[in-house]
Amino acid sequence: ALFFGCSTPSLPVVTFVEPEDPVAVSAEEAAQWDAAGKKLNAAWGDSDFRYSRSAVPADVYKGTCKLTAWKGEKVSAQFLLWSNEAKSGVACKMDDLKSKGAVIPATAAEINFVRYTLADDITPKFMETGRYRKKEAVPVIAPDMLDSLSTFDMAPRQTRPVWVTISVPADAQEGVYKTDIIVTSNDLGKVRLPLELEVVNHTLAAPSEWDYHLDLWQHPSSVAYAQ
Repeated sequence: ALFFGCSTPSLPVVTFVEPEDPVAVSAEEAAQWDAAGKKLNAAWGDSDFRYSRSAVPADVYKGTCKLTAWKGEKVSAQFLLWSNEAKSGVACKMDDLKSKGAVIPATAAEINFVRYTLADDITPKFMETGRYRKKEAVPVIAPDMLDSLSTFDMAPRQTRPVWVTISVPADAQEGVYKTDIIVTSNDLGKVRLPLELEVVNHTLAAPSEWDYHLDLWQHPSSVAYAQ
């Protein structure tokens, strides 16, 4: 198994400071943080949503994350960490993915803490919590960068998304593989998030063998807003 981190550090993790959230925390959100408790909470989220850093995440799933992939394909998932209190030395690891008579090593996966930056909110539903729904462009704090930090110090009353990417080997055996994401911190707490990956009997060719590749970056919302 590959450990994304090392022994729990005694010193603070040195990294850049994220900007403050321009949107004030509401009384309802503050009450939700009070109810979150002192423990390190963890649950699977939706990879299609951007979660607010300042609110307890909603619509999360504490069961098993189930992914389906071709051989040679990359698949991703997102889970959320949050606590009413600060947590230092937070680290994530994933055990090998095991199926009947087959193993995909943990080295096939990458686990990254998602970092926040300032952005302009001009879309109807920029965040899943609905905190930012205004007709005019306003500054918001938005999840953006996948950090390479192996450990992270979480501030109190902040949600921290974590992005998981699995590169399925082209020679992987088809079947259902099972593993756990294990999250630890310096207070010796531990949270396990189960994950299942179904590898189907199809193979995605390497990019060098593709006949055609089109990569478009379009931002129609910006064009519409300018009209």
